[in-house]
Amino acid sequence: MSLTDSFINLGTRDDSTYGVVPEAIHFHHKIGGLDKLHEYAESILSKVVSMLTSSWKTDVLAMPKDMKAPCISVVRLPDLPGYTLPEDEHFLRRLFHERCKENKEVSSFVVINSVFYCRLCVNVYNTFEDYCRLDKAIVDLVNTSSENIKSKL
Repeated sequence: MSLTDSFINLGTRDDSTYGVVPEAIHFHHKIGGLDKLHEYAESILSKVVSMLTSSWKTDVLAMPKDMKAPCISVVRLPDLPGYTLPEDEHFLRRLFHERCKENKEVSSFVVINSVFYCRLCVNVYNTFEDYCRLDKAIVDLVNTSSENIKSKL
């Protein structure tokens, strides 16, 4: 059996999550259910997307409305002068992650058709302020010279 097959076999046999199902259901009901969660996420996400696209002077990944999740959006990251895709993808990915880590912000960065995007996923524990920190981290990075960027990694 390969390492992958072994991992999948062992990883899917973990039944510990079943022990917390009653508490998870209780929490879900306590916050108002799925409709309230979606309402909360959509209200924050619309403000966040507007703020980031304005601040970064970019746009959102276009997709059909029926394919869009209520709590997820994908916003194009601003260009960093002196860096191009796909040549610098690994470096840029590391750079964006490091900058967000410094600002205690968790984000996912993806490349789609040779364009770098930030995947935003709003959940019940996220606030608008979380995304303000993300905005600051990325704007600060864009405003840093490429020589200073390379010296930090």
